[in-house]
Amino acid sequence: MGYDLRPRNEAAGDFHFGAFSFPVLLEACGYLFSAVHSGGRWYCTFGVDPRMGDHYPLILSNDGFEVTDEEAKIMARIARNYIAIQRTLPDENTSEGLQGKKAFRRDDLLGLMHKAMHPEAPPAWPLKIRGDFIDKFEKFAEWAEQSGGFAIW
Repeated sequence: MGYDLRPRNEAAGDFHFGAFSFPVLLEACGYLFSAVHSGGRWYCTFGVDPRMGDHYPLILSNDGFEVTDEEAKIMARIARNYIAIQRTLPDENTSEGLQGKKAFRRDDLLGLMHKAMHPEAPPAWPLKIRGDFIDKFEKFAEWAEQSGGFAIW
């Protein structure tokens, strides 16, 4: 499963995000939309923006949520700022979760469970994410400015 972004400006072509990369960008976009999320948790003020639906934030569900041209340009700016910050972070800030690893093994999962049950020190902040996510966000920023807005499928 992934997120396919279909632009209003067809000349821009479609843009594809993986199932784990697009939510990271949406989380960085914070309160641009009336729904916020972190990992599997979400909160939405239904009724403020009818595009969100009424039971689950449609921006997360691949059901054709429409992003305006203005919102796409704001998302591009946020993506560029996110990239700039990420490129300055030391390797010690690399996430041990989905944002930092390309593959998970049994020992990785056990280690995360152990840390959740026996926290030692707070994790480094801000977290450094995978390099391929950074590259994807950079391409998205260029694309989003040309998209004229887009639908999320």
